[in-house]
Amino acid sequence: MMYGYSARPRMLRQLVFIAAALLLAFGSDARAGYATQSFTLNQSNGLADGANYGTVQVQAYDGVGANPSSLSAGQVVFTVTVNSAAYGSLGSNFGMDKFGFNTDLTLQSSNSGLANYLSGPAGWTSNFIVNQNNMDGFGNFSVESVDSGDRLLSAVFTVSNLGTNATIAHFLFGSAKQNGETPDQGSVYFAAHIADFNGGNSHYVGAKPGDDGGGGGLLTPEPATLTMTLIGFAGVGLSHGLRRLRRQRLQLA
Repeated sequence: MMYGYSARPRMLRQLVFIAAALLLAFGSDARAGYATQSFTLNQSNGLADGANYGTVQVQAYDGVGANPSSLSAGQVVFTVTVNSAAYGSLGSNFGMDKFGFNTDLTLQSSNSGLANYLSGPAGWTSNFIVNQNNMDGFGNFSVESVDSGDRLLSAVFTVSNLGTNATIAHFLFGSAKQNGETPDQGSVYFAAHIADFNGGNSHYVGAKPGDDGGGGGLLTPEPATLTMTLIGFAGVGLSHGLRRLRRQRLQLA
């Protein structure tokens, strides 16, 4: 009987050691890694809100933890896709010719130009003027990229050299008008300009904050998931062991 009693504390010490080792080995991965999230461009300054006019997929990899993607460490990538099925009759040059996003990061310094951070489709140019790039109805954006004439149905925009700041959270900020007022069509994370449909019409579309309708969702890095799961099992075992130890002590008393 005494052998079984002395074995309990030894088991509990082992569980505590396992939990501590997991935290030390994988604790850094629990907060970071690769993540992806998708948003629906379903707000419009000219057509009805609620339709799927396109999507924006955001991928980020900060260099910490696993990287199941082709991103380099320190990169955030926006993949913008126009849903042509939402527009009916299309012109010969239908597509997207502008894209804007917001960030709280300083992407430009006195020693390097914007090209050191931003890249997009061939021929597109980007402006980085905080809260000065106005997209009609949706307010001002940190960065606005404009095409050279050929509109696109899909485009990729990459922000590089961000180091551990390459996280989606640094790019989820709603647009605003000057003096902090809400834009006429509402605050959005991202906006795009779509042109040449139904007889040459055009409009701006946006993805509003909190509207994660693109079907991706936030993906927790696998090392973090594994770590939290194992630590959870260790915690359950520890709690169960403590309860059994208390019952045994009461029986011996």
